[in-house]
Amino acid sequence: MNLPYTAILGAHTLGFVLLVGAIVVFDLRVLGFAKQIPLRELSRLTLPVCFAAVVLAVGSGVLMLNAHAQDLLASRALQVKLALIVAAALNAAFFRTGPWTTVAAWNVGVPAPFAARASAALSIALWLGVLACGRLVAAFIRP
Repeated sequence: MNLPYTAILGAHTLGFVLLVGAIVVFDLRVLGFAKQIPLRELSRLTLPVCFAAVVLAVGSGVLMLNAHAQDLLASRALQVKLALIVAAALNAAFFRTGPWTTVAAWNVGVPAPFAARASAALSIALWLGVLACGRLVAAFIRP
């Protein structure tokens, strides 16, 4: 067993668990679960987790890429994973510059507008796709 690589893989997994977990909690709230929780407060709690998780996931991902660059760059699963991450980031940018600008009107107890709910549902789907592709990469690329 390659202990350093295994530790880096563990850090990468932890980063994605924290990132996707925080995102899904927020997105489920936008979709209407736990309407009594103010979205602004939930955002203040989840965003720092997301930022720290991105640093962990990207940092460890770069280290893993460095260890297996040729195999990983040829992996269709990694290519799709990266494309899904870009799509998820664009969706998050849309959410922040579009529906989120009116959050005061639907912060607590009021259904989010359709664009916000659609963005949240798309976000969950994209991040589940990222996780699935990550598992496919891990299944075919061995240290």
